[in-house]
Amino acid sequence: MSKRSPQFNLRLEPKLRDWLAEKAQSTRLSRTWIVNDLIQQAMHNEQQLKSVKEEALGAATPRASETQHQSLTKGTAHE
Repeated sequence: MSKRSPQFNLRLEPKLRDWLAEKAQSTRLSRTWIVNDLIQQAMHNEQQLKSVKEEALGAATPRASETQHQSLTKGTAHE
């Protein structure tokens, strides 16, 4: 990660801070790298979930042309 990236302070609960320090030491990665990677994973998962939801809603919602066709053919059925 570039030293020119914007910085901000982050307060972590002690158990999260300790976990992060242990993870950084065991993987030989920086705490910054681990936090960035976890956030990127969360963002990717959120985007995938959003896509799945949109696809599911799109499949469940009839298209306008289908709705129009259904309303036009309702009155033409032989009774």
